[in-house]
Amino acid sequence: ENSFRSLQDDLKEKINQPFEGKLNIEQEEGLLKYLNFLDTSFIKDSQYSLSASLAHRSLYAKHSLATDILMYPSLRTDKKGDNFAVHPNFVANNFKIRRFYIVELKGFNSETGEFELTFHKYGKVIKHRVFWYNTDPKDKEFQSLLDQGFKHLINQS
Repeated sequence: ENSFRSLQDDLKEKINQPFEGKLNIEQEEGLLKYLNFLDTSFIKDSQYSLSASLAHRSLYAKHSLATDILMYPSLRTDKKGDNFAVHPNFVANNFKIRRFYIVELKGFNSETGEFELTFHKYGKVIKHRVFWYNTDPKDKEFQSLLDQGFKHLINQS
């Protein structure tokens, strides 16, 4: 259920790739321990001081490696959901959000690319405010919004 599990599973195999294989075994193990420390720090940081600091440094960096969007696991959903930190300039310059959806990924086939989603809620932006609604397959407006946004992804059968 943790969408980040696959990243952790193959980390040990790929830890040396960014260093072009130049790390020795002790350096690899030290880096893995350091990354584990950071992971644990995020999990135990109930005040969000570490994650907020790292997110701020990434989003507002004064160098070319600054990021526009940062994605990280949500502690409130027991790492089964994701959080996004988005730089305000990126939002102002690139986003025109009309709707939000709360969805759950029920299944994904990496070979075929097929996936199964459950829509729990949808939010409509009206005069710069988000109004949330429960999804209902009988709701004609919800069906219309699904068609507008996802028709190209839905298997009609």
